[in-house]
Amino acid sequence: MKLFKFLILPLLIIGTQSCTEEVDFNQIDDASLQTSYIFTLAYVNFTAPNFLNNNNEEIEVISDFIIRKFDDSGKDYLEKVELTLEIENTFDRNFIFSVDFYNEIGDLIYTVAPVINIAENSELTTILEIPAEDTHYFYEAKFFGFTFVLPPSNSGNTIDLSTEGTLTFRSAIELFFNFS
Repeated sequence: MKLFKFLILPLLIIGTQSCTEEVDFNQIDDASLQTSYIFTLAYVNFTAPNFLNNNNEEIEVISDFIIRKFDDSGKDYLEKVELTLEIENTFDRNFIFSVDFYNEIGDLIYTVAPVINIAENSELTTILEIPAEDTHYFYEAKFFGFTFVLPPSNSGNTIDLSTEGTLTFRSAIELFFNFS
């Protein structure tokens, strides 16, 4: 039994001395969590009557607005915002498209760059990025606006009630956070 005690005691001392190292409890201060969230924003399908007024004359500007429904809880951690846009234009007309942010009283506070030219009979998928220095506009905005401008036709084509075609717009937003 004494031999057993003499063997165990030195082994315990050697084991505890050689197997432990200093633990850095400050590591948690260096930890960070990077994540992103994707949300669908808008889906619209415009046909010829959407571009006509009550007198069946072309309307130059069509806008669609949505209310920002994101809370401010992640404001300090938001690194960037990306808008994914899918646009299909089957009209024989070009369009100009922009994404705008408006404050509570409806004043324009930010336009996401670049403004997009949509060619006639085309499909377009693009990602627009709001850089870190401009993400505060995302939280200042009360409304997001999607604006389609119908410039005059180079070929003389006009849209009327019998015009075939659609302008389909789908969008999503991805928010990139760094919780550190």
